[in-house]
This record gives sequence, structure tokens and C-alpha cells, in this order.
Amino acid sequence: MSYRFNNVTLQYLKTSFLNNCFIYDKKNIKPRGYWNNKNNCAKVAALCSSRYEFSKKYSSAYNSSLRNGWIEDICKHMSGRSIPCDYWNKERCRLEALKYSNRSEFSKQSNGAYTAALKNGWLDEICKHMIIKWQRKWDKESCRREAIKYTTRTEFQNNSHGAWAAANKKGWLDEICKHMTVKWQHKWDKESCRKEALKYTSRTDFENNSSGAWAAANKKGWLDEICLHMEVLGNLFQRCIYAFEFSDNYVYVGLTDNFKRREKQHLNQIKSPVYQHIQETQIKPTAKILNEYTDRTLAQKLEKFYLDDYFKKGWNILNSAKPGALGGKYIYWTKERCIEAGKKCRTKSEFIKFYNGAYASSLKNGWYDEVSAHMISPIAKPQKWDFNKVQTEALKYSTRNEFALKCYPAYNYARKNKILNKVCSHMVHPTPLRKWTLEALKKEAKKYNSRSEFQSKNSSAYSIAAKENLLDEICVHMNPLREAPNYWTKEKCQERALLYKTKSDFKKHDGSAYTTAVREKWLNEICTHMTKPQIKRKWTIEKLYAEAKKYKTIKEFKMKSHSAYVTAQNLGIGRQICSHMYKGKRKLRALEEIKQQKLSKSFEDNLQLSFNIDKIEI
Repeated sequence: MSYRFNNVTLQYLKTSFLNNCFIYDKKNIKPRGYWNNKNNCAKVAALCSSRYEFSKKYSSAYNSSLRNGWIEDICKHMSGRSIPCDYWNKERCRLEALKYSNRSEFSKQSNGAYTAALKNGWLDEICKHMIIKWQRKWDKESCRREAIKYTTRTEFQNNSHGAWAAANKKGWLDEICKHMTVKWQHKWDKESCRKEALKYTSRTDFENNSSGAWAAANKKGWLDEICLHMEVLGNLFQRCIYAFEFSDNYVYVGLTDNFKRREKQHLNQIKSPVYQHIQETQIKPTAKILNEYTDRTLAQKLEKFYLDDYFKKGWNILNSAKPGALGGKYIYWTKERCIEAGKKCRTKSEFIKFYNGAYASSLKNGWYDEVSAHMISPIAKPQKWDFNKVQTEALKYSTRNEFALKCYPAYNYARKNKILNKVCSHMVHPTPLRKWTLEALKKEAKKYNSRSEFQSKNSSAYSIAAKENLLDEICVHMNPLREAPNYWTKEKCQERALLYKTKSDFKKHDGSAYTTAVREKWLNEICTHMTKPQIKRKWTIEKLYAEAKKYKTIKEFKMKSHSAYVTAQNLGIGRQICSHMYKGKRKLRALEEIKQQKLSKSFEDNLQLSFNIDKIEI
């Protein structure tokens, strides 16, 4: 069932929607049909100085004026193109250039003439009288005079970068900066490295806390000499045997890679048997190294030997674990694994890239030479190429691509010296090219009705024809890409318009005729037979009420059925269909607002009935 409402009722629906729709800004929203009024378009057009600005700032008004044919009338005050496209010829550019003393001024004040002269290659000729502001000024003497102003190279670089860069590039920097003071000096000589090394008790501490001195000593070969006083630490491969002896005839025997660290742990950690015995007896133990750092396999056997020896001598043993436990971290990159990983790589760089852990382990433990013995160096020794050597090398390959990939230095020498064709005469082209003769191109072109179709369906033939300037000859039978000037007369546009039922179909299928009709202001006249397309909507008022009853809150209604919510707001019945969702004072306030709407009783009853929204006359 469908109903039609009078204009007063529908106007009320519109205003109710605009007042209740809180999600939009009222100031920026224009009602439907606002820009179909010429006066409204003229008001915003008066705020713009050009049609471009008008189209960018007020696109809806601009499109409406263009569509309705008001554009010329409301844009009279706007400035159009003052200079035609082909205005700037050589003589006019020359006369314009005489007004200026330098090129930058010419470019800023008369950009059109400057651009035309630059594009056509007249710029140097018409600017001969102008002063050249920039010149290459940094020769050796000027750099020297500039350098005298500064006391350090940093100051010279920061305050006169152009002179510094020129001197650095030309190799004059050391010569012109002799008078300057050098802030940084090489301080790590042998004596200073020795003094620095005396501050540390192990090489690890020395490297971590004074890497500059350590690196200098390591590079110069002084490291062993200046580190004689330091304590030798073990590692994952070397351990020492130690013991904690108590005066009450108790002893603890162990092995470690760092005796001092382990001593601190035993004296301070609660779980240590040594610490627990000290707490029970208040006796301080004597710590001693029984055997210096040795291979870990031997250290395991020595620990058991010393433990048995103490037991035979009548000592009480504090050890709870079996002797021979190495402790420390698990070593993954053993020698065997490093050699296995090395066999998978052809070069050292490949080994470093893919097996960095194996590389570091083999380097640290002295296996690197053994692991990398089979590897080759990717850097070939420099070779002097001549014609005979290149020709001999080229004979090894069957294609130029293979030649370039496997021996690029020889290939590059041949290419640079233009002997590539000679040395590669025996080679076969991997993919022989198809030869497009004039007859073959003509035959191929006859298959197509337009150049665009020819290009899209056979780009190789088209590109060769274009390259050889044969397109005009082989494409004589084809339709022209564009219609001749003034092709679309009013009668032709009207003939085309009669083929379509709507303006959108006309625009979609006959764009050039449509555009001409818009430009010449014939559109409304030739489209009088057309009808507006009907908008199909699914939400009737009955369906809106049924949909709203599914939800308990407005938020849920809006989130889960957004299209129904928006349709209800557009019709101004949002509060009516959501009245069951309000509670307490808010419900009373909503009901009061609904009562204040000045609607007839028949209209309120009609809201409950189903009707087709498309048939409402606005």
C-alpha cells in the first residue's frame, strides 16, 4: 500500500531530519537542490577570482552552473587566460628579456616568456646582455685566502663549506690548512697503552673499558707484552682446578673458567656448600688453585683425581655433585660442526653471511684456516685485457649473456672499445627476432580498424612501424582516432540523445556528444524526452518499525542495522521507532518531544503502515 503526503507534511519531515541528525555539521550541509538555484551559485562564485579556484573550492556549485548553463554569466568578473597559447615567439621573448638584468629576475617576473625560451632553446641567445650572478670562484688561491680566516678544519668546513669542499675535492686541503691547529692527535703509543693496561686485571676488562687502547695495542702487536701482569682467564675450552679448605678438615673441590668470579659466588651465594658451611661453623676457608687452566677434558679427570686424593688423606668432602661437571654454556659450534658448515660454502664471504656463529667460533679457537682451506676468493686478480685475450675468452661462450655473466671484465673491455661485435661473431642469438618487413606490417595492420586496436593487440608490429615512420602508410584504411573539429553539431547531438532514456546512459555511451552538449548549453533542450532513474530502496516504515524492535539501545540499532537507522533519521521518525529504547526521564523527555511535533492524528496512524518511500513527492 502506498501513500502520498502534502508538501507541508513533507517539508516538516525534512526540517525534522535536519534538526535531529546530530552526526553532521549543520553549517556545512546544504539541503538537496540548494545548488540548483542560480543566486546561490552566484554568491559563492563572487568569492573566487578564477574559474579554477571556483571549481576547487565549490565543486558542487561549479558543476551545477556548468550543467545548467549559468557558468558564463556568474563568472564574468573572473580573470581568464590573458595571453593566448602561442603568444611567446622568439621576438617577443627577446623584447621581454631586455627588461631584466639577470635570469632569476626574468624567471620570476615573466615566467611564461622564460619557460617558452627555455623550452625552444632561445634562452642563451636572448639573455646575452644579462649579468651572471654565479661564477665558479673557488680556485686554489681563493681557497687559500679563505682558509687563512679559520684556525681549525672543523671551523673552516662549517663556515665556508664551498671553499672546504672544493679544496677537499682537488686535494689542496692539507696544503692550505698547514697553519691550523689539529684538535685530535693519535694518543695511543706504546707507553700510554702500557699505563692504561695497568688499570685492569684481565684482558676482557681492558677490552671492554678501554677499547681504543686495546685496539691500538692489538694492531701494533704490543698486547702480550703490556698484559703480562694480568690474570689469565679460561674459557669454554679451558678450566682450572680449585679448592676451598677449612681448618675443621672440610674441603670443596671444583673446576671453573674464571677463578675470581667463582670464588665470589661461593662466598656469597646461599646455595653454595662453601657458604652453608661458613654459616654453620663461622670458619673462613682458604681458597687455592690446584691446577692452572688446561683443556677441559683433562680438567674433568684432574678434578676427580684431586677429590680422591683429599678423600684418601682423610678430608671431609663438601661436594654434593659428581666430579667432572663442566658447567658453563653449551657449545653448539664445535670444530666438527664448523668444518661441516664450511664445506657448504664456496667463498669466505658466503661462510660469514650464512654461518656467522661458525665463523666467529672458528676464528676464536684458531680453526678458521682449516675450515676455510677449500674456499676460493671471489675477487679475481686484475688482468690487462687486449684484443687477443678478449677474443680467446669469448670463444668459451655461446651467447653474449653467458659471456657477460661469467667474465664481465672481458665483456666490459670489449664493449667499451667497440670490439664486441667482432669477438662475438661466432655467438648465436638466444631468441631470434621476428623480422617485420613492410609487406608483413601492411598485412598485419589490415586486421584492425583503429590504431589503438592495432597497438593493443600487436604491440611489437606497431612499435616497429612507429620507429620506422610507417604508421601513416600502413594505417590509411583505419578510422581516425578523433572526430574532426566541429563534428558535433546540435542536430547530431540530438540524434544521439534520442537513443538513450537517461542522461547517465547518454554520458556513459556517448561521452563526446554529451560533453559538447554541456559546453554549448544544449543538454536540457535535447534531453527533454529523458526520465530520471528511479532509486530503489528497501526500507518501508513498517519494516523500519519491525527492525527497530529487535534492538534494546539506539547504539546497538545504529551499529547492527545502519542503513535502517539512517533511513529513519532521513524520514524524521527516528525518535518514534526508537521510543521503546528510552528509559526513565529520558523516555518522558522523548515522548514529550514526539507530542510537540505538530502532526495530524491520521499522519501518526499512517506511520504504522507500510508504504513505498519512492512514491513520496518532494
